[in-house]
Amino acid sequence: MRVISIKNYHSSTRVIVELMQYHNKAYLLNIPSWNWKSGDEVVCLAELKLGLIAQSCIAPGFSTLMANLFTSRSFSTNDKTTSIDSYGGWKSEYLRGTGMEMYSEILSQAFVGLTFAEAAEICLLKLDILLIAVSFWDPGVDDYAMDINPKPSLAIEPRTQGFFIADSAGDVQRAASYCGLCHVNIHRIEMIKKCGCRPFTNNNRKMPIQVMSKPSSPKFSEKAGRRMSVMQGKTKEEKVEIFIQNYPSTPTMKRAYELLEPHPGTYLVVPLQNKYKSLSESSNDSGGDVSLHPSEPDPELAALNEQIENCKFDSTGMFHWCAPRPFESALIDRYAAAKKQFYGHVVVGIFADANSPLIGLNSLVMPLRSSNFGYAELKQIVFLGNIDYLSREWKNLYNFPKITIIKGTALSRADLRALSIHSCSMCVILTAKVPHTNDSNLTDKEVIMASLNIKAMDCEPRVTSVASRPVSTGPVSGRGSQVFQVPKKHRSGTRIPMITDLFNDPNVQFLDPDDDDDDPDTGFFATEPFACGTAFTASVLDSLMSMVYFNPSAFRVIRALIFGGASSELEEILAEGAGLIGGAQLSDPDNRNRSYITQIRLTDALFVEYANQTFGELFVRVLYKYGILCLGIFRLFAEHPAGSPSKRYVITKPAPNNRLRESDYIFALMQSDFGAATKEVAINNNST
Repeated sequence: MRVISIKNYHSSTRVIVELMQYHNKAYLLNIPSWNWKSGDEVVCLAELKLGLIAQSCIAPGFSTLMANLFTSRSFSTNDKTTSIDSYGGWKSEYLRGTGMEMYSEILSQAFVGLTFAEAAEICLLKLDILLIAVSFWDPGVDDYAMDINPKPSLAIEPRTQGFFIADSAGDVQRAASYCGLCHVNIHRIEMIKKCGCRPFTNNNRKMPIQVMSKPSSPKFSEKAGRRMSVMQGKTKEEKVEIFIQNYPSTPTMKRAYELLEPHPGTYLVVPLQNKYKSLSESSNDSGGDVSLHPSEPDPELAALNEQIENCKFDSTGMFHWCAPRPFESALIDRYAAAKKQFYGHVVVGIFADANSPLIGLNSLVMPLRSSNFGYAELKQIVFLGNIDYLSREWKNLYNFPKITIIKGTALSRADLRALSIHSCSMCVILTAKVPHTNDSNLTDKEVIMASLNIKAMDCEPRVTSVASRPVSTGPVSGRGSQVFQVPKKHRSGTRIPMITDLFNDPNVQFLDPDDDDDDPDTGFFATEPFACGTAFTASVLDSLMSMVYFNPSAFRVIRALIFGGASSELEEILAEGAGLIGGAQLSDPDNRNRSYITQIRLTDALFVEYANQTFGELFVRVLYKYGILCLGIFRLFAEHPAGSPSKRYVITKPAPNNRLRESDYIFALMQSDFGAATKEVAINNNST
């Protein structure tokens, strides 16, 4: 109501609102004078928190890396918290990264005509800032078009805005002041300041750094605003109307099974010579020998047909979508879960009562259902909790595929074993309960007890082994193949990757009984569980409002990184109340060609050659060769006492001269066509 009052008094006033719950967003977006383009912004802490946790399911530790970019801190070697400890000074490396923030700045004329890879190389090695995205004015949509980790060959145009990870705003000013003539031989970055050269000249294109290649330079806006024919030129209201005509009622058992049940005796015919192409190509290609009859089904081809049938997207093309289905179709019991033998899945243990407030679990699911992943690469999400509460959340989840719900609790080891906790890729512990106690130490008792319960488990298999399942041996051709590597079966609960959401910051001291280094008065951001990415709390987002006020464009970059394609169009459609709308023929395939967050391992065959090089050398080479943009390091602690498990900590934007270790994992933004890029590199290597 306060926002309405402000807008009624002066409709052009810029308003930034912080919300605790996601579902209240629709009320703001439906205010007639609310305008994204004029700077109005909604910051929902619960939405961002769950989105960060979701990305940590893909790249463990990413929630810590991104949360540190929200806050304003300065790293000082004189600070007592950065002293070298018994683990070899891990806090110095970690706390240096906590001083990094997200900034934006207009690139100087020296960058015009260079490729993105060349510009990023100069920024890191010459200016000590990390360029991750660019933005330009697109007259076709009358707005700025943003591209995160664009193709390395993309050309920088005049007045291009860059988005950087840097230590201070002063450091980012170097990108606006850099001159290819005056600063080419300067080695002290503090000496790079605005020079007296006349602007808008073309004589400063000379590269100060030897580049590896000179690829072509296509324009930015080749794919801006394109849609498939069904949705082309349609307004938001028309898109909703199309959806209502196709799906006129809320899901019931009868309606959902009509949508999901295939017609008996019918098959999707796919040419055999094309069955190993991408799903979208296979469904449209023709020609070749066809050999498929109802009496003699081909199991391999039938499985492919099932993937094609299920591979649908929402109207924006940003997320995988499925027809609405009833809650009962996703609900299974403990015994059915044990028979399924889940593998490489995401376990979400949530503590809630039947009447607990909704926290918006769709914010957790959306990043894991981003359309830049292939359907076969989507991880199964298994929710474990109170079914009365989950049935209330279901109306925001029934349009997402591969979701299973089990009645139970994360405090029960029988339930955890039934859903194969030992072979999950990530376990998330959440709570939706409102604390009713005055003792702050008890507000997180259930999530802490559940986390400790899992860590104390002996995960030796009690039933049929799943060792016969296929194991990934490395990256293969296809979308996102590097992300979803099949995890090992964890023999000890302490080895199970886990992230716990806390309500009260000081309770982090109870999560790790073996950690005696953190002082009770240590800030949450400096504790070991947070540095390792195994704990999270909404309080680390407290300074987000100031960032939105001073740098709204940088906040949009962060939202796009977290949710893998959130847009104002999607927000407006959700505000209509119809949920995600879409279907197989309603989406734009070009919207799938977005970069995604992942972790690369230096022990993998493609990257083993970089194991003993510096971060700067790795950054430049993989950016040119594969289009991979490195953001940070997930590094093992030094040797722990005998019997203690290995743990990793996050290093945000390491120094270019930081020497890599063979055991390092690298946070990176990877191109959606990474598989094609690796195949092309392999062909080039074989030809030479």
